[in-house]
Amino acid sequence: MTLAIAPALQQARLAATLAALGSGARVRIHGGERPIAGADAPAPALAEVPLANPPGVIAGGKIVLAAADPKGVLIAHTGQAAWARIVDGAGQWLLDCDVSGPAGAGDWQLAIDGLPADAPPTQMYEGGTFTLGTVTLA
Repeated sequence: MTLAIAPALQQARLAATLAALGSGARVRIHGGERPIAGADAPAPALAEVPLANPPGVIAGGKIVLAAADPKGVLIAHTGQAAWARIVDGAGQWLLDCDVSGPAGAGDWQLAIDGLPADAPPTQMYEGGTFTLGTVTLA
């Protein structure tokens, strides 16, 4: 059986999550092993995407995140994306999730354009551009 939540409670939960993100929230894409919830990342983020203000909207029972710059951000380090962290404007941890390529089982599926044919689907290259795409939180 799955968890069933009353629509009013789900809406309140989404509104509280959106409020917690607040102004200055960011999505950090990391490689390597994901640490325990909220622990320091073992390495710098491969890319960091500032979110818009407000950071998203509630639509269809989900939060749809919006990047501050839809054209993307510069990838800071080369590596394979494995997990992501969302932090608020003060850099405080809010949530972590697994990422995968488009056909993977990650919480978020990344679609990275311009990869060589033999590259893993989550490969990021320093100096390249990463766009957030459509990311939803339920």
